[in-house]
Amino acid sequence: MTVNVAKNMGLVKLNHIAIDGTKIKANASNANLIDQEEIQTIREILKKGIETDKEEDKLHGDLRGDEVPPELTSREKVHEIIQNVRKENKDTYNVNKLRSSSIKLLEQALGSLEGKSHVLEKLDRCERELEKTPQQTVSLTDPE
Repeated sequence: MTVNVAKNMGLVKLNHIAIDGTKIKANASNANLIDQEEIQTIREILKKGIETDKEEDKLHGDLRGDEVPPELTSREKVHEIIQNVRKENKDTYNVNKLRSSSIKLLEQALGSLEGKSHVLEKLDRCERELEKTPQQTVSLTDPE
């Protein structure tokens, strides 16, 4: 619109228009950001979870291991467990400082080794992106 007004007023002559292809980071929601400290906290929690899974595999032997325990059959129960873990481990893992996006990552890791592996891959991508940028955080939904 500004260009048209300037042209109509005779302030500029337009024979050629060029468009800049500059890429600018998106202004992603703060709820979907993660920083290095959170990445480390989630990695520690997942590492402990994987170790626990291995110990349970040794104890339970031939059971498939993917049976959902009765205490994890509803989302409310899972959230209650996460809240309890937060209270019990607040000094160890600093989980009270985790953003909701980090809590969602932990929820994705619940119940299966595949879930944990998927979350670890996301964390790897986030760390690579943090290395590329001078910013202290990176978006989980729009890493670039």
